Amino acid sequence: TLTADRMDLVGSLQATGGAAQLNTATAGWGVDLGSATDVAANALELSDAELDRITAAGLLVVSSRADLTLSSAISPSGVASLSLLAEGALLDGNASGADVTVATLAMDATSVGAFGNRLETAASNLSARARAGGVYVIDSDGLTLSSASSTGAGTFVTAQGPLTVTGNVTASGNQIDLAALGSGSMLRVGAGAAVSGSSVTLTADRMDLVGSLQATG
Repeated sequence: TLTADRMDLVGSLQATGGAAQLNTATAGWGVDLGSATDVAANALELSDAELDRITAAGLLVVSSRADLTLSSAISPSGVASLSLLAEGALLDGNASGADVTVATLAMDATSVGAFGNRLETAASNLSARARAGGVYVIDSDGLTLSSASSTGAGTFVTAQGPLTVTGNVTASGNQIDLAALGSGSMLRVGAGAAVSGSSVTLTADRMDLVGSLQATG
């Protein structure tokens, strides 16, 4: 575990038996992932190259004490699972392409993406929690959604391929919109999974609805 407001990771970090974690130290200090400098005010800047120097048997956790911004694409090559935690919002500042490429991605922030600027992911497995806003994600291929929850806004998750829901998806009285795009793509709500919001919209060419859908109004 490393805790600081600025880091310069030239050498390698190896967590051979568990997780690696990078934390900001000061309240109100955010994180900028993808930045190649170390000069931004009140932000821990970590480049994709620095993240590539980290290997972990478990999670790589990046924790921000304010907003966490993805300013350029990241694809941490030494880990299979990435967890992004923010006391503030998780923001897309990357101009094009996938913001995050990793097999398993977990996100927990006040809001995840924005209605007009979704986070673009290239992941196989995704979980997301927005504690005081919405979840707005679009994935570049097929996706397994293990859980998603939002408070005060909707949950919008789109896969550019099959979408499989294996856990609960909630929106605390707001809209849920799940889509599996691409010709013939399947949207599956698995056994034991519940999708519950004020309204629920599913879009796909094929659907397998084993779990429950609840439009509470």
